[in-house]
Amino acid sequence: MSERYPGYDVLAKRDTPSWNEQTRRVIDQRLAMPREPRFCTAAEWPTLEAICARIVSQPATRPPVPLAAMVDAKLFADRGDGYRDARLPPLRASHSMQSTPPSRMRCCGPRRTGASPMQAGAACRARCFSSSTSCLTS
Repeated sequence: MSERYPGYDVLAKRDTPSWNEQTRRVIDQRLAMPREPRFCTAAEWPTLEAICARIVSQPATRPPVPLAAMVDAKLFADRGDGYRDARLPPLRASHSMQSTPPSRMRCCGPRRTGASPMQAGAACRARCFSSSTSCLTS
């Protein structure tokens, strides 16, 4: 990834009129964010970090933005975006990598349908996210 604005450092503007107190507080909170998991398990953390690194590339010329830590902090605080599709599970349930496995889902699991986990997941999305029925609990 190339540097978009070579030599520009937004943090150098901290003590200038470009930043007000609220901006300083928000940036300070983000920079002080714990880099270790608080919501994710030790097994989930490397996966979340890998997903974040794959989806959002970051320049090698500066320290990376701690995206996995930001996702983990949001889940830890159970802080959503202020809206949620009623057909979907709550934030923590939908992001937990230890959520109900397909074999334990009430309507679409492979044990119930004889399908593979991949086929069961497709069946679940087709049936449960297009109706008021939900298979997201066992």
